[in-house]
Amino acid sequence: MKRKLSLFWIIHFSSKPNERHEVIALTKGQAIEKACLIYRLKKRHVVTAFHVGKAREKHRSYLTRRLRELHSW
Repeated sequence: MKRKLSLFWIIHFSSKPNERHEVIALTKGQAIEKACLIYRLKKRHVVTAFHVGKAREKHRSYLTRRLRELHSW
């Protein structure tokens, strides 16, 4: 089974309302690890990670567009 990269939204303890970090990874765990490295977050302060597929319908078009942008570079 081939696994695909997905876009995750990382919600952090100190995040302002509607603020989220975007990370591309294979799994939720990898997404959290990657976000901690990139954005210098403490792992224990990460509240949750949302997978693109579970995002609400109104966000899906934004997410697919954003995923394409992130992959293009």
